[in-house]
Amino acid sequence: MQAEYKKEWTETYLWVPCTYLIGNIYKEKMLLNNPDTCLLEFSKSFQDGQEYYKYRISGKKSLFNIYAVLPMRLNNIKIIVKQLLAILEHGQELLLSPDDFVVDANYIFTDMSGGKMSFCYVPGYGKKIEKQLESFFEYLLNRVDYDDKKAVELLYDCYVGIMKGCGRQELAKILADAGDVSSSMEDEALNEAEETEIEPLFYSKEFEKHEKAVALVKEEKRKTGCFGWLFRKRTNKKNTTYIKAKEKNKDVLDDEEDEGNEDEFFDNDGATSGEKGESEKTVLLYEREAEERVSLTWQRTGKIEDVDKFPYIIGSVDKYSDLCIRKDGISRMHCSLTKKGEHYYINDLNSTNGTFLNGKEVKPAGEYKLVDGDIIKIGREEMVFLVSRPKEMYT
Repeated sequence: MQAEYKKEWTETYLWVPCTYLIGNIYKEKMLLNNPDTCLLEFSKSFQDGQEYYKYRISGKKSLFNIYAVLPMRLNNIKIIVKQLLAILEHGQELLLSPDDFVVDANYIFTDMSGGKMSFCYVPGYGKKIEKQLESFFEYLLNRVDYDDKKAVELLYDCYVGIMKGCGRQELAKILADAGDVSSSMEDEALNEAEETEIEPLFYSKEFEKHEKAVALVKEEKRKTGCFGWLFRKRTNKKNTTYIKAKEKNKDVLDDEEDEGNEDEFFDNDGATSGEKGESEKTVLLYEREAEERVSLTWQRTGKIEDVDKFPYIIGSVDKYSDLCIRKDGISRMHCSLTKKGEHYYINDLNSTNGTFLNGKEVKPAGEYKLVDGDIIKIGREEMVFLVSRPKEMYT
């Protein structure tokens, strides 16, 4: 979707260009005259001869940014699916086309307090809701905590139902069969109390009912060539487990198929039998660069913070952030550092006071390339972005 984030004083808005269709007039009036807490606050504006739809997102974070940091567990899944089905039902009551709902984790927002979600409805968007739901549940399957067996089962049931053409009522029944939903999205993901240990995802009879469904999903995705996740069964001496493989469009190679003959195939020093004599020495094969070290250095104190994962979230609340800075003017999830290929980027996460790169403001949801020595300012704090490449010898 073509969209732009803009700040107006302390408010942040999502701007989407209008599409001029006859049916849009009714939809616009319904949005303006029937405000709903489950829909983003809607208005219209003109700029440079172009008409735009405006959606107020101040103080909200997208699901995509939230679950880049937090684990997605069963209760989170239940809340997301329940509110998604509720807003689709509400849209039907208002005679709004379901194809104009934007079911995308980047454009579904929450205030992060009670788990209340806000959806974006764009008159004229017109993307088939079935395809949107399919893509959205693929995203959920890639983000779910795979140690939470029940969460995985629920998503499988919903996803396979969508692939089979199930409607909203069928999905609601699947959700009801999974049990009650807790009131807050944070109950499981953000509970600081000691949690009950979740048993590993061992192969059991509970998964047997999914085998045919999984085969169906795989076959459908094999035809389209865009299946980004799957399960495969791996057998070894101890047990049979299900493990994830997130490689897109690649065959999954079983690196343990010869595990049972490991003692016969390898000598004690790890060499392959018959290929290397005991008297031969290991020689230096090549020299390569070690992984880059990425860090942030505080301008005020000189303290160095290693950036050891991506995305790397900076904010004022520890449970949301990789680097927590408890200072005035810094939002709970303020900004993030990401890596694509060999390049690094900074993104503002719809913070109240903004993020600045070398003195220039970073627009919300925009990607700004980082280079060694760049100065990042959030609130009153400044940090220097540094990348170093030490060399190591490998034998």
